[in-house]
Amino acid sequence: KDLPVYCETDLNNDQTKSYGIRDGRWKLILGPDKKIELFDLRDDPGELNPVEGMHPETVEMLSRLIDAYRQEDNLPVLKFDEKAKEELRTLGYFY
Repeated sequence: KDLPVYCETDLNNDQTKSYGIRDGRWKLILGPDKKIELFDLRDDPGELNPVEGMHPETVEMLSRLIDAYRQEDNLPVLKFDEKAKEELRTLGYFY
């Protein structure tokens, strides 16, 4: 089994921080407004239809994983130069 993939973004300050985790077919996003979205990537690879209401146990499991990763001190950090940020911005990742 592949390991979960964890990510967090902090575009300007803690007010815009988002967290995400992908584990197998599931992807959970915790937005800066504490909004939770769960996607079933097997059935919805375009991430158009959140399903958190139908899978509360998966939301709970992935939320616990996010909390565990947030406690880690030695996670690798990716830094983006301005060109990369602009390319990601055109894809909707940076605002």
